[in-house]
Amino acid sequence: SLHRLRTDWLDVVLCHEHNIEDPSIYLEAFEVLKQRGRIRAYGISTNSLEVLRRFNVNDTCSVAQLDYSLLNRAPEADILPYCQEHGIAVMVRGPLAMGLLSGNYSADTVFTDPVRTRWHKDEEAQAAFERRVAQVEKLKQVVKPGQEMVTTALQYVISNPVVSTVIPGAKSPAQAATNAQAGAATLSAAEIDKLVAIIDG
Repeated sequence: SLHRLRTDWLDVVLCHEHNIEDPSIYLEAFEVLKQRGRIRAYGISTNSLEVLRRFNVNDTCSVAQLDYSLLNRAPEADILPYCQEHGIAVMVRGPLAMGLLSGNYSADTVFTDPVRTRWHKDEEAQAAFERRVAQVEKLKQVVKPGQEMVTTALQYVISNPVVSTVIPGAKSPAQAATNAQAGAATLSAAEIDKLVAIIDG
């Protein structure tokens, strides 16, 4: 990786075994790499607080990458407070709920890409997909679909003081620009409360 990136070190390396039972092999290897100056920090990508606790057993985890968005606020209950308490930076994946928070899809949409096809794999998955679309429909009452909704969704996530960075997807230069511009401001507590009330209402 260092050769391909033409650099002497990596800023951060993540373990992507999100349900790992025993992370000791990673912790030992990452510490060696850190001591050798090959990496500056390391962490784990997971949605489980228990996995994060196991990975942070020596208080050496610097970064937690997790799925967090307006449609998935579960991390606010446990994993985000844990990260704040332990000084762990949060890298958010899925801040746009795999595109649903663009407001451009309906309950009739059928995805054919390798990742989102699982939303239609059975009745339970389809029902969950339709519930999320219904939440976005409520959001459309106050936020226009497209750029405005994307900006609002990203600003919701970055307004959490524990979040250090987000990694939204983009299929065009225009989408990448919209994503970047969202970082120019955060939401007020009142704006956050209003969005949550709409989504949950």
